[in-house]
Amino acid sequence: MASDPKVDILEEVTKHNSTKDCWLIIYGKEGYWKWIPSANLPISAQFKFLEVAYLLEVCWLEIGGRIETKILSPNTRYGAYLIYTIKGDFHLLYIPAKVSIRFENENEGNGTIAYLQPDTPEGVDGQVPRRREDMWFEIEIGEFFNGKVDSLVGMHLICTAGDWKSGLVVHGIEHRPK
Repeated sequence: MASDPKVDILEEVTKHNSTKDCWLIIYGKEGYWKWIPSANLPISAQFKFLEVAYLLEVCWLEIGGRIETKILSPNTRYGAYLIYTIKGDFHLLYIPAKVSIRFENENEGNGTIAYLQPDTPEGVDGQVPRRREDMWFEIEIGEFFNGKVDSLVGMHLICTAGDWKSGLVVHGIEHRPK
């Protein structure tokens, strides 16, 4: 029986980019994404991982992550940020994406619009990219309060509008206190 390409990608991403109990999940069939060495990027950025996920071409862009709250400090508000850059001849990354965050037991979480293209003008409705000191870009996916109950928090970015998107390089999802 042939394996499901979506599962293969999920396993590969988990293998390469898991830190503690946090996973980055890139959805898509084999051939839409590929792993590239971080050192091959045309930026002088700092890297946490030896390899990053490079979007070759996809119509339905979907990226997710999850983290167990037990590894985070209790009674703390956290922000979750998609860390990425743009490589080469990117295409259609100006189309707004929906970002959301929620606890596993919630039906709906906090959701908003985000733009991945670095030159998105200020004042648009939604999250715009911010260049970090380490030369990567970040988009805030959302925030959550980590109380005293162990749970799983899921983060999600999805963009189904437009045609083929390409040129996105995903480093991971970062969680930090606000």
